[in-house]
Amino acid sequence: MCQFSDIMNRMENGLQVASQIPWFTIVRIIGKSKSNEEILWYINQTHKFGWSKSQVLKQFENKAYERNLIEPYVVIEVKNRKFMPLDLGQLIFYVSAIDNLKRKALDNESVGLVLCKDSNSFVAKNTLSRINAKVGISKYKIFEELPEYLEKRLNEK
Repeated sequence: MCQFSDIMNRMENGLQVASQIPWFTIVRIIGKSKSNEEILWYINQTHKFGWSKSQVLKQFENKAYERNLIEPYVVIEVKNRKFMPLDLGQLIFYVSAIDNLKRKALDNESVGLVLCKDSNSFVAKNTLSRINAKVGISKYKIFEELPEYLEKRLNEK
């Protein structure tokens, strides 16, 4: 009970959130969690999504908390021009900044992508050849109208 009280005091609106979750569900969350952060995460998610006790237990089986922690950040830089090698340097700076500011120990490495109007494959390949970061370069195309198959799919919903 003391552990629960300490945890709820750390959480903003913790007692209000916990009061809306059945006590037995909270007991199961505390019993199955490995850390206070995990307890808080499951209590917040249970409240947010209205999970029942069985749904909470299913989330533990699927290791939802761990999966939530190891998602990589994806940084996308869009250029309204042809790719230039300096674009990759800028992207690597952004990816490094996200890693240093946001990434947790269990998270996967962040991924970076430069999207350009056009790209010379020789320049792109040589720019990437000695880069160890998880980054890529791709061209994009702007459509004035949606392709017919996409328009049909959108109209179905």
